[in-house]
Amino acid sequence: MTLARSSLRFSRVIRPAPASRFAAPRAFYGASRAYSTETPKPGEGSSVMFISGVLAAATFGYAFIIRDDFKFWAAGDASQAEKLKDSHRGLDEVKGEKESNSDKAKAVEAVSAAKSDEAKETKESKSDKASEGGDDKLPTIEDYQKVYNRIAESFDKDPDFDDGSYAPVVLRLSWHSSGTYDSKTKQGGSNGATMRFPKEANYDANAGMHNARNFLEPFKQEFPWISYSDLWTLGGVCATQEMGGPVIPWRPGRQDEPESETHADNLPDGEEDPNRLRSLADRLGFTEKELTALVGAHAMGRCHRQYSGFDGPWTHSPTMYSNMFYTELLNTEWKPRQWDGPFQYQDPEKQLMMLPSDYSFFTDSKFKEYVKLYAENDEEWRKDFASVYTKLLELGVPTELFQKAAKGLGTDEPIRFKTKDQQESAKQDSN
Repeated sequence: MTLARSSLRFSRVIRPAPASRFAAPRAFYGASRAYSTETPKPGEGSSVMFISGVLAAATFGYAFIIRDDFKFWAAGDASQAEKLKDSHRGLDEVKGEKESNSDKAKAVEAVSAAKSDEAKETKESKSDKASEGGDDKLPTIEDYQKVYNRIAESFDKDPDFDDGSYAPVVLRLSWHSSGTYDSKTKQGGSNGATMRFPKEANYDANAGMHNARNFLEPFKQEFPWISYSDLWTLGGVCATQEMGGPVIPWRPGRQDEPESETHADNLPDGEEDPNRLRSLADRLGFTEKELTALVGAHAMGRCHRQYSGFDGPWTHSPTMYSNMFYTELLNTEWKPRQWDGPFQYQDPEKQLMMLPSDYSFFTDSKFKEYVKLYAENDEEWRKDFASVYTKLLELGVPTELFQKAAKGLGTDEPIRFKTKDQQESAKQDSN
């Protein structure tokens, strides 16, 4: 009876223990401590002795206690007891480790999200740079030749525009976007392409330049890596060569600037006298001979009354590169035109025109000397024009920009584009 009652009492003490076998040892130790501290009831001394014996056996022997589906095994040596305690500590550590791992996982997710956002911003930044010509991509000579070819094959796309070609107005755009340079302040020039913005686009001298900008815009969309500054000057080179002019060495690397960097309104207005022409040459850093060579480009294109107020072409072949500007200026009897527009000169047949600034090259003895030279020697003019026009297109461009672009070209030498005819001829020869 004593053993039965003692076993029953012991069973009641350990009954609250959970079913989990891993939790059982802790319940057991708690139960035994609770029981051993109770004051023995009368007549239960033998039970106490039994329980004490059981506890001693748990220290040095083995005990198996089966309760429903719960099976408990306790090792009887100290090392096994420590293992049991370690298992409890391990459970706590596992729980802590899971919580720690959960926190780490959340941190990793946060870092990944941040990196994803950063990558997205970087991608968008590169996209923006590409649309402004500032991407990390360094175009090759072949890339620029592709741009040249697309422009060249499009000059004659609209037979109703002017004299059937956009080449003359594109050539003029390259001059107007570069001719703002001031050699004293080092401001202005072809770098920046600030004629994209209303302020500079609305300068009187730039009236009509939207035709050239609009013509070139599709190529900017087709080749977004090229800056407007490079596109406009490359377009001028293409126009010169495709109209039969000399090869123009061209270097890329120009960068577009914001509207705040808009260039000053200091382009010539067509009414310059010899003194103002000399001031223009001085501002640009040109000699009188260089300025005279540059003005020969008036052989191509025409004036439009709706834009500049002046009207008419300078020569009978306004879409061909020739020295006819000089020959017409020297050999034609120019008279003031009688009309309601601004003062200009007109030939006897009333087909051609000369601006007051053009006529100044004839009336000034020094300028006239160079006019005669180029009228009599087309090759001399072609050589001098190529030199000064190349110089014009590089005004205001920091040297380091050209050096950076040269890495993509694989050479420090400027590009010399092949015309459509040259490329076609090369294909035929290869066949």
